[in-house]
Amino acid sequence: SIVALIYLNNKAKKSFKQPVLFTIFTAVIFFCIGIVSIQLQNPKNQKNHYLNNYTANKQIVAKIKKILKPSKIYLKYKAEVLQIDGKKTKGAVLLNIPKNHVRDTFKVDDQLLTFLPLQEIRTALNPNEFDYRSFLKKKGIHRQILLKKEEYIHLGQGKRTLKGYAYQFRSKINNELENFNFSPNELSIISAIILGQRNDISNDLFESYKNAGAIHILAVSGLHIGIILLLLNFLLSPLERIKNGKTIKLILIIILLWIYAFIAGMSASV
Repeated sequence: SIVALIYLNNKAKKSFKQPVLFTIFTAVIFFCIGIVSIQLQNPKNQKNHYLNNYTANKQIVAKIKKILKPSKIYLKYKAEVLQIDGKKTKGAVLLNIPKNHVRDTFKVDDQLLTFLPLQEIRTALNPNEFDYRSFLKKKGIHRQILLKKEEYIHLGQGKRTLKGYAYQFRSKINNELENFNFSPNELSIISAIILGQRNDISNDLFESYKNAGAIHILAVSGLHIGIILLLLNFLLSPLERIKNGKTIKLILIIILLWIYAFIAGMSASV
């Protein structure tokens, strides 16, 4: 399809007719890319995915990838399974830690070791009920682990990643904001709008924004990127006065926007 697309593209450039075949092959290519993408992410097609290497009573080493919004009972984390009995694996799991069993909180890139079993995630039991298992499956999470303070070993910080550095920078900003005596609700809203972190927003406040139809404000998206773009465009406008200033300005803006995207958690909307 790609070879045909290149040929048809060159042919269309020399013709005044509508490139019908070019359009058809473009659609075919994107259809095939979608199929390949889904198949590559299917655990059954990944030999080193933990689902294909796990049996009960195995030693599991996992690395924290993301801190999720806690529930009333649990602290929640998304973790990558690095090893099962010393064998390298991959694949995401959900870590649940009961709040009354919290020994220490995890940060992004922290590692832990446990012999606890990988459990199935509860599916919807009633018609039209929210299906949490299906929701997590779409995020690549297929199993969960229920941790208690006596049943795991905190191995400390693993190899640093970009997400780890972004988390550290976000934490530093939040710590600085706490010095300005904002109320908990104000601080959680500022963190959501600037950094895309909604973990600290209370359920009541979240429902208030939802009922007001303003929930999109709390998700860092193209709106926020547009505002930042306008600010950067204004602040860097003096560069246009020098030689190749417009090109330098463009490169700087793109780099700074990507840095912000990493800091804000690389959401799809950003």
